[in-house]
Amino acid sequence: MGELTTFNSKIYQYSDKLTANEEGIAHYILTHPKDVSRMRIEELENKLYVSKSSIVRFCKKLGYTGFIELKNSLKSELIESEDVSINTTFQHLEYLINDYKILLNRFLKFIDENDIEMLTNEIKKSGYIYIYGFDHAFLSAQEFALRLKRLGFKAEAITQKQTLRTVIGNMESDELLILLTHECKNSDVMDIVIFTNKLNINTFLISVY
Repeated sequence: MGELTTFNSKIYQYSDKLTANEEGIAHYILTHPKDVSRMRIEELENKLYVSKSSIVRFCKKLGYTGFIELKNSLKSELIESEDVSINTTFQHLEYLINDYKILLNRFLKFIDENDIEMLTNEIKKSGYIYIYGFDHAFLSAQEFALRLKRLGFKAEAITQKQTLRTVIGNMESDELLILLTHECKNSDVMDIVIFTNKLNINTFLISVY
């Protein structure tokens, strides 16, 4: 895999090396990139109740020299995203897949072109999209949902397993559930798949193994 340069892709690359505190920092930055790009490190420290040294270690773990470089990177990425102009729904999906091919490489390389086309079509016609990532795949789920929302789709990343079951039990026929996992034979994954099948929920499972 080549070097990943965006904050989003760095988070995915190092997701299995992050501590619980660092996952909290990552989640906040992923969901508030514009705010963080304008913050002083003291503000982020107070917001997340973590130490400056923890924030700096987190930045360096991702390959930044420190918090200032991370902020500058976020600012550049935000400017680039504002310059993107997409006119049609199909172009939205094409942009999504191209932009996230590196980020979702571990998942997408296990899907053939027909499956990608099927997923694209399902996203296009869905009234609402729920995305859930098992274990460390939760970061990918959050990124996927954020990008879909920025492109005009109604999408939401589910972070709790119990919430997932509640959502599944109340899903409408025009809604889509996307599951991301590193191992489809995991008992939790199988339980959810069986549950969605019983309720006839429109589900797309993406697995590495």
